[in-house]
Amino acid sequence: MISSFTWGLLTQTVLWPLTVTLLGLVFALLLRRRIPQLTGAAALAAGFLAGYGLIYASFAFPPRQSLDWLPILALAAWPLSMLVRRPRFPAWLRMLIGATFVLLAGALLLAPLLPQAGWMRAAGTLLVIGALWAGAWFYLDHIAPRGAAAGVVLLVIAAGNAAVAVLAGSVMLGQLGGAASAALGGWLLLNWPCPRIPLGHAGTAVMATALAGLMLVGRFYADTPVLPALLLLAALGTSACALFLVERYRPESAPAITTLWVGVAALVPVIAAVGLAVYQHFSSSGA
Repeated sequence: MISSFTWGLLTQTVLWPLTVTLLGLVFALLLRRRIPQLTGAAALAAGFLAGYGLIYASFAFPPRQSLDWLPILALAAWPLSMLVRRPRFPAWLRMLIGATFVLLAGALLLAPLLPQAGWMRAAGTLLVIGALWAGAWFYLDHIAPRGAAAGVVLLVIAAGNAAVAVLAGSVMLGQLGGAASAALGGWLLLNWPCPRIPLGHAGTAVMATALAGLMLVGRFYADTPVLPALLLLAALGTSACALFLVERYRPESAPAITTLWVGVAALVPVIAAVGLAVYQHFSSSGA
């Protein structure tokens, strides 16, 4: 028997985000002929924000805490990603705008902490965060048109981050990571092996921003251990290696097979991150 408390957590974290995402995708499929610009971004944003609203009930506008910025930044990434994809924007300008956005987003999320660090340390921290965040976003955006690969990588990292956050002591951040995982899982249910409603540049931007924000808040406000967080980011590297090897030596592979290999490669460091977080959790508790 599932207790009422556990059922409430599952409802907020999994059931609502999953259901809202699936309904949004079905709605987009039905109206795709009339409104062809409907993409997975709307369904994913709605699913994640449904979970966010239920889990983080103290949202305030204007934002007073870092988590108040999360939905604003995730939604802002949507039109930004569509704007820079116009043909008149060269690649270097896209990268410059994206890097500026992630630096601004990092500064907003860490605003309470930066004045205490001194300007040199604050600038160095923002540059490192900006490089990691922008690199992850650009990579996922690059592979987004290739079937469901970007969605699978985001799902694996989001689920791993949820587990690491809970083990680090932040159940709320774990729930928010679970809501992101559930929304991505809902998208994958209707888009495997061949996407009907592609994740696209907009969907990638929304979910990459939400996930990066959660990881940043977890590291700097909830003391998420450094090594598990780095292992989660390593999933991007292992998935990129798998994609390169498949395209180099098995270019005739079906998109579903390529996506499967990419997901498995991303899963390896994520499992290591969760295992390390479990070890650190029980070691610190003396069990």
